[in-house]
Amino acid sequence: MPVFDTHKAVKALASAGFPDHQAEALVDVVGEEHEALATKDGLEATEQALRTDVQALESSVRKDMQALESSLRADMQALDKSLRADMQALDKSLRADMQALDKSLRADMQAREARSDARFEALEKALSECTTKAEMREMELRLRLTLGAYVFAATGLMIAIMFGLELWSR
Repeated sequence: MPVFDTHKAVKALASAGFPDHQAEALVDVVGEEHEALATKDGLEATEQALRTDVQALESSVRKDMQALESSLRADMQALDKSLRADMQALDKSLRADMQALDKSLRADMQAREARSDARFEALEKALSECTTKAEMREMELRLRLTLGAYVFAATGLMIAIMFGLELWSR
């Protein structure tokens, strides 16, 4: 920082007509303010310190970002692994449920088939006991309607099972 020559300033002010006490007071004030003024060297030093601080901050931010990226990648991999395991468990559970449902539906179909066979036997017996043609036609009509209803119901149930299995296998 350049030096302010206070004696030289007081002499210059006194020769310009300032009384000594005013010249000294003015030089004291200017001297104090002069010390607070920034110099080129001071500004360059401050600039260099700021550059160093910015570089250190930038380096720190880069390290923090790399650490955060690594942490996020690890978290995403763990989440992916967890989701895959959950999906496999769900798939296994759904397959087991579908097999149990298929088994139950097949048993139900067999029970219905057995009841239908018993009804058909009863109808056949009744048909064989019919004496008139009208009774025979009426029994035949009832037999056809019953048989058609069972075939329709069985077909619909099988289609529903096949559609359900196809949906679950996707």
